Amino acid sequence: MLYFNSKSPLLHPITVLGSENREVTNLKVRDITGERLAFIKGSMPLTPHYYSILTNSILYTLDGFVQNSDGTFLRDTYWTDIMLLEHGLLKHRRSLFYKKLKGNYFSLLLFYSWGYYHWFCDVLPRYVMFMETYGHAIRSLNILIQKNPPSWMKNSLELLNYNVHYVEFDGVYPVKIEILHFIPPLSMTGDHDPKWLNKVRQGLLKNISVQHDKQSLKRLYISRSKAPSRKLKNEAALCELLKKFGFEMIHAEDISYLEQIKLFSNAEWLVAPHGAGLTNMLYMPKGAQVLELFSKNTLRRCYFTMAQTLGIQYHSLFLMPSDELKTGTDLIVEDIQLKALFEFLKHKIKTSI
Repeated sequence: MLYFNSKSPLLHPITVLGSENREVTNLKVRDITGERLAFIKGSMPLTPHYYSILTNSILYTLDGFVQNSDGTFLRDTYWTDIMLLEHGLLKHRRSLFYKKLKGNYFSLLLFYSWGYYHWFCDVLPRYVMFMETYGHAIRSLNILIQKNPPSWMKNSLELLNYNVHYVEFDGVYPVKIEILHFIPPLSMTGDHDPKWLNKVRQGLLKNISVQHDKQSLKRLYISRSKAPSRKLKNEAALCELLKKFGFEMIHAEDISYLEQIKLFSNAEWLVAPHGAGLTNMLYMPKGAQVLELFSKNTLRRCYFTMAQTLGIQYHSLFLMPSDELKTGTDLIVEDIQLKALFEFLKHKIKTSI
């Protein structure tokens, strides 16, 4: 990755559409023990919705930065100006090492679009909105995606089943696009557009065979024991408790994407540490319940707001991090929290315990 050098000239000015709003809103919530904390909700200077057709623009990196033909950067393709500096984009000359792409294009490359949550909650709602509103009328439309996309990315595009041609981009050298169709993000990441997130849900579920059986709905716990971060130090004690209430432990990374859809579409409960696996609430029936295990020093609102958008009942349990000075560290479920979780589930789930 190239980083900005203060001695390097700024070759292209930055065009800012609207001013940056750095105010934050605290979304106050209580976890199942009654502890009160707040999710911090920042804001990106999102412009009102528009549809634009750009000619001879240049697209950089797998995060989808777009440079206009006049050399300015399209503000709606990045969150803050510092992102341009961090990616070294202000040092690029427009004539330097790009590949030309002829024809009509729409890009699915967006901030962190390579991430599981961001793909399903940021990228696909924008894609579905574009296709149903504008894209269906564009002949020979090419869709730009990352090179060698993971199976879940390919499978989701196959399920949406749009009549388009996908073109892979490695993000190493920029591409100059003859005609780029563009709409801005539908919402700040961490927030969700209710209409289009639910449209994504409907589009994915309608093209896969899912057997709904209300008599055998599952209760799932997603383990992060194979993940590089945010593991539970005393997961065995938690799993022993959850097993009493009929929960099954799974590792989402061991299950194919299509099987995950089938599994979660028949789940009435999901318990998981904060992480991408919680994105699978997208397939759960409305009214299902999700319990997110959170580190007290890393509170993010994305799954709280996602649950609200999808009609899922959301609960949380704030846990102590193994290192309070770092984010992404392992979590500890203390005895008092296990006791509170037992009472909570006993109240929520009818059981003989």
